[in-house]
Amino acid sequence: MNADGFQTVVNKRKKKFNFNEKKITSKCDLLDDCATVTESNESALVEAIDECVQKLKSSLYFESTLRLIIEFIKLTPAATTDLICYGLGSFRDSRCSRYQLAFFVLLKDAINYRNISIYDPIFTCYEKHILSSHYHIDVISENDRCKRCVQNGCSLFFMPHCDKILFNNLLWANWNSMCLNNIIIFGNSFQTMVNSMVSRATKNEYSYLVKAVDLNLVKEHEIINNFKFNDVFNDLNLHLFPVSEINESVLKSVYREQPPEYRSDDNDVL
Repeated sequence: MNADGFQTVVNKRKKKFNFNEKKITSKCDLLDDCATVTESNESALVEAIDECVQKLKSSLYFESTLRLIIEFIKLTPAATTDLICYGLGSFRDSRCSRYQLAFFVLLKDAINYRNISIYDPIFTCYEKHILSSHYHIDVISENDRCKRCVQNGCSLFFMPHCDKILFNNLLWANWNSMCLNNIIIFGNSFQTMVNSMVSRATKNEYSYLVKAVDLNLVKEHEIINNFKFNDVFNDLNLHLFPVSEINESVLKSVYREQPPEYRSDDNDVL
């Protein structure tokens, strides 16, 4: 993990699939058995992503999650919505990331968004080209480390399996009732992340994440993970920050103008 919270080593997580136990039956599977995908195989990669899109589109998981996301958007006061994805990882090398990209593409097509953008520092020029030219997604040019303040509307953040640094940064950048009220986060369970913090020092580092949970500033809706590959969307829940239950004075007492800082040797990573 980089100091900014993004995972730069894709295979740092547990092995997602055991290919010795299954036959290769599709391009999605074939690409995972290749060491790399060259630019000459661009069409094969796009076909693999599109295949993931079709499989996910017909799944109960996507249908039920999309329905909840639409309901959450209706609960925000904003008339327009931005869609942002952080921490997707290398969809060239990881089938898990391809299915997560498929989810993002389906979200993009299902709802009328004002802006659609994505960022991960691991993206190659090749992957950026596919995102922009094939899926018409704006690739964020600079690493803002998720310190992105929402502007004039609702923002739906898709952050699959990101480090808690990024969630804490996002909360810090929007730590007022107006902004928080217009944020929806589909990402790691806040409750699970906070429960994993043992030391006082760690809780102090991630104070915005901890306070969001401890002060009941966030409403977390558990998503049943019934997708056939259970590690693609595991522990991802929907999070909403209802303004009617947020006390501005409490927010001000927690907020610090200086951006959060983290220990470089912090190994307490989900």
